Amino acid sequence: MERHYKDRLFSDHSWHVPPQDYAQMKDNMVRSCADAMVLLVTGWWIFAKVYVLLGKRQQHPHPNWWVVGGKMWMGLSFVASVVKNVAKELKLNLDPSRFENLNRAYSLAWATRREEPVNNGCHDVSHLLVAEISAAEASRIKHNKEYSEVAWVELKLVASGRQYHSSLRRMARDVIEFRHGPLRKTLKIWVDWFKQLF
Repeated sequence: MERHYKDRLFSDHSWHVPPQDYAQMKDNMVRSCADAMVLLVTGWWIFAKVYVLLGKRQQHPHPNWWVVGGKMWMGLSFVASVVKNVAKELKLNLDPSRFENLNRAYSLAWATRREEPVNNGCHDVSHLLVAEISAAEASRIKHNKEYSEVAWVELKLVASGRQYHSSLRRMARDVIEFRHGPLRKTLKIWVDWFKQLF
Protein backbone atom coordinates (compact mmCIF):
# COMPACT_ATOMS: atom_id res chain seq x y z
CA MET A 1 0.00 0.00 0.00
CA GLU A 2 1.28 3.44 -0.94
CA ARG A 3 1.23 6.24 1.61
CA HIS A 4 1.28 9.65 -0.04
CA TYR A 5 0.76 12.75 2.04
CA LYS A 6 0.26 16.16 0.49
CA ASP A 7 -0.28 19.25 2.59
CA ARG A 8 -3.55 21.03 1.88
CA LEU A 9 -1.66 24.21 0.98
CA PHE A 10 0.91 22.51 -1.28
CA SER A 11 1.28 23.91 -4.80
CA ASP A 12 3.66 22.92 -7.58
CA HIS A 13 6.22 25.59 -8.45
CA SER A 14 8.47 23.38 -10.58
CA TRP A 15 9.84 24.73 -13.84
CA HIS A 16 12.31 23.71 -16.54
CA VAL A 17 15.79 24.08 -15.08
CA PRO A 18 18.54 25.03 -17.60
CA PRO A 19 20.92 22.08 -18.28
CA GLN A 20 23.94 23.78 -16.70
CA ASP A 21 22.03 24.49 -13.48
CA TYR A 22 20.53 21.00 -13.46
CA ALA A 23 24.01 19.49 -13.81
CA GLN A 24 25.14 21.38 -10.70
CA MET A 25 22.05 20.22 -8.85
CA LYS A 26 22.85 16.62 -9.77
CA ASP A 27 26.30 17.02 -8.22
CA ASN A 28 24.57 17.67 -4.90
CA MET A 29 21.34 15.69 -4.82
CA VAL A 30 19.87 12.21 -5.09
CA ARG A 31 17.03 11.97 -7.60
CA SER A 32 13.91 9.92 -6.84
CA CYS A 33 12.58 7.79 -9.71
CA ALA A 34 9.27 6.03 -10.28
CA ASP A 35 9.97 2.98 -12.46
CA ALA A 36 7.80 0.16 -13.74
CA MET A 37 8.14 -3.46 -14.70
CA VAL A 38 5.42 -3.92 -17.29
CA LEU A 39 4.55 -7.63 -17.48
CA LEU A 40 2.86 -9.84 -20.05
CA VAL A 41 1.74 -13.29 -18.91
CA THR A 42 1.11 -16.16 -21.31
CA GLY A 43 -0.30 -19.54 -20.30
CA TRP A 44 -1.99 -20.34 -17.01
CA TRP A 45 -0.97 -20.93 -13.39
CA ILE A 46 2.14 -23.16 -13.05
CA PHE A 47 2.45 -23.31 -16.85
CA ALA A 48 2.45 -19.53 -17.22
CA LYS A 49 5.40 -17.64 -18.67
CA VAL A 50 6.00 -14.10 -17.47
CA TYR A 51 7.64 -11.58 -19.78
CA VAL A 52 8.89 -8.10 -18.86
CA LEU A 53 9.15 -5.18 -21.24
CA LEU A 54 12.69 -3.78 -21.37
CA GLY A 55 13.76 -0.68 -23.24
CA LYS A 56 17.22 -0.10 -24.67
CA ARG A 57 18.03 3.39 -23.46
CA GLN A 58 20.05 5.67 -25.71
CA GLN A 59 21.39 8.04 -23.06
CA HIS A 60 23.48 7.96 -19.92
CA PRO A 61 23.52 7.04 -17.10
CA HIS A 62 22.76 3.56 -18.44
CA PRO A 63 22.60 3.34 -22.25
CA ASN A 64 21.49 -0.27 -22.21
CA TRP A 65 18.49 -2.47 -21.36
CA TRP A 66 16.41 -1.09 -18.48
CA VAL A 67 12.89 -0.84 -17.10
CA VAL A 68 10.61 1.98 -18.21
CA GLY A 69 10.08 4.97 -15.98
CA GLY A 70 11.89 8.06 -14.82
CA LYS A 71 11.79 10.88 -12.34
CA MET A 72 9.09 11.41 -9.75
CA TRP A 73 6.85 14.33 -10.57
CA MET A 74 6.45 17.19 -8.11
CA GLY A 75 3.41 16.69 -5.89
CA LEU A 76 2.50 13.30 -7.34
CA SER A 77 2.63 9.93 -5.56
CA PHE A 78 4.83 7.06 -6.77
CA VAL A 79 1.84 5.47 -8.50
CA ALA A 80 0.70 8.70 -10.17
CA SER A 81 4.29 9.40 -11.25
CA VAL A 82 4.76 5.96 -12.77
CA VAL A 83 1.40 6.20 -14.58
CA LYS A 84 2.61 9.47 -16.12
CA ASN A 85 6.02 8.00 -17.01
CA VAL A 86 4.55 4.91 -18.68
CA ALA A 87 2.15 7.06 -20.70
CA LYS A 88 5.00 9.36 -21.73
CA GLU A 89 7.45 6.61 -22.67
CA LEU A 90 5.17 3.90 -24.09
CA LYS A 91 1.98 5.76 -25.11
CA LEU A 92 0.22 3.34 -22.78
CA ASN A 93 -2.46 4.76 -20.50
CA LEU A 94 -3.03 2.51 -17.50
CA ASP A 95 -5.30 3.09 -14.55
CA PRO A 96 -3.38 3.64 -11.29
CA SER A 97 -5.14 0.60 -9.78
CA ARG A 98 -3.25 -1.62 -12.26
CA PHE A 99 0.06 -0.96 -10.51
CA GLU A 100 1.30 -2.88 -7.50
CA ASN A 101 3.96 -1.37 -5.28
CA LEU A 102 6.78 -3.74 -4.29
CA ASN A 103 7.75 -1.36 -1.48
CA ARG A 104 11.35 -1.79 -2.56
CA ALA A 105 13.86 0.98 -3.21
CA TYR A 106 17.05 0.54 -5.25
CA SER A 107 19.96 2.92 -4.68
CA LEU A 108 21.76 3.47 -8.00
CA ALA A 109 25.05 5.39 -8.00
CA TRP A 110 25.95 5.75 -11.68
CA ALA A 111 29.42 6.59 -13.02
CA THR A 112 27.96 8.69 -15.85
CA ARG A 113 25.00 10.97 -16.50
CA ARG A 114 23.25 12.70 -19.38
CA GLU A 115 24.43 16.20 -18.50
CA GLU A 116 27.95 17.58 -18.88
CA PRO A 117 30.37 16.77 -17.42
CA VAL A 118 29.14 13.25 -18.17
CA ASN A 119 31.74 11.54 -15.99
CA ASN A 120 30.57 13.35 -12.85
CA GLY A 121 27.94 10.65 -12.58
CA CYS A 122 24.69 10.80 -10.63
CA HIS A 123 22.75 9.06 -7.89
CA ASP A 124 19.16 7.84 -8.30
CA VAL A 125 16.79 5.98 -6.00
CA SER A 126 14.39 3.81 -7.98
CA HIS A 127 10.99 2.87 -6.54
CA LEU A 128 9.69 -0.08 -8.55
CA LEU A 129 6.04 -0.77 -9.35
CA VAL A 130 4.59 -3.66 -11.35
CA ALA A 131 1.70 -3.76 -13.82
CA GLU A 132 0.40 -6.70 -15.84
CA ILE A 133 -1.05 -5.86 -19.26
CA SER A 134 -2.96 -7.78 -21.91
CA ALA A 135 -1.68 -8.86 -25.32
CA ALA A 136 -3.97 -6.27 -26.93
CA GLU A 137 -2.43 -3.51 -24.80
CA ALA A 138 1.06 -4.80 -25.57
CA SER A 139 0.36 -4.51 -29.31
CA ARG A 140 -0.42 -0.79 -28.92
CA ILE A 141 2.88 0.14 -27.27
CA LYS A 142 4.88 2.83 -29.06
CA HIS A 143 8.13 3.74 -27.34
CA ASN A 144 9.51 7.26 -27.40
CA LYS A 145 12.96 8.43 -28.50
CA GLU A 146 14.57 7.63 -25.15
CA TYR A 147 14.76 4.02 -26.38
CA SER A 148 16.27 2.66 -29.58
CA GLU A 149 14.09 -0.43 -29.18
CA VAL A 150 11.97 -2.37 -26.71
CA ALA A 151 11.75 -6.12 -26.21
CA TRP A 152 9.73 -8.65 -24.24
CA VAL A 153 12.12 -10.86 -22.25
CA GLU A 154 11.15 -13.75 -20.00
CA LEU A 155 11.39 -12.48 -16.43
CA LYS A 156 13.42 -15.42 -15.14
CA LEU A 157 16.01 -14.86 -17.89
CA VAL A 158 16.41 -11.24 -16.81
CA ALA A 159 16.83 -12.42 -13.21
CA SER A 160 19.75 -14.67 -14.19
CA GLY A 161 21.14 -13.02 -17.32
CA ARG A 162 24.69 -11.72 -16.92
CA GLN A 163 24.16 -9.36 -19.86
CA TYR A 164 21.86 -7.26 -17.67
CA HIS A 165 22.91 -4.79 -14.99
CA SER A 166 23.13 -6.36 -11.53
CA SER A 167 20.42 -4.03 -10.19
CA LEU A 168 18.06 -5.02 -13.01
CA ARG A 169 18.65 -8.70 -12.18
CA ARG A 170 17.86 -7.92 -8.53
CA MET A 171 14.65 -6.16 -9.54
CA ALA A 172 13.59 -9.17 -11.61
CA ARG A 173 14.28 -11.56 -8.72
CA ASP A 174 12.27 -9.34 -6.38
CA VAL A 175 9.31 -9.31 -8.79
CA ILE A 176 9.44 -13.11 -9.07
CA GLU A 177 9.45 -13.37 -5.27
CA PHE A 178 6.61 -10.85 -5.04
CA ARG A 179 4.47 -12.79 -7.53
CA HIS A 180 5.17 -16.22 -6.03
CA GLY A 181 4.82 -15.19 -2.39
CA PRO A 182 1.07 -15.96 -2.02
CA LEU A 183 1.44 -19.29 -3.84
CA ARG A 184 4.33 -20.35 -1.60
CA LYS A 185 2.31 -19.48 1.50
CA THR A 186 -0.64 -21.54 0.25
CA LEU A 187 1.59 -24.53 -0.53
CA LYS A 188 3.25 -24.29 2.90
CA ILE A 189 -0.18 -24.40 4.59
CA TRP A 190 -1.06 -27.55 2.64
CA VAL A 191 2.31 -29.18 3.36
CA ASP A 192 2.02 -28.43 7.08
CA TRP A 193 -1.52 -29.83 7.12
CA PHE A 194 -0.42 -33.07 5.44
CA LYS A 195 2.48 -33.44 7.87
CA GLN A 196 0.02 -33.38 10.76
CA LEU A 197 -1.86 -36.31 9.23
CA PHE A 198 1.15 -38.62 9.35
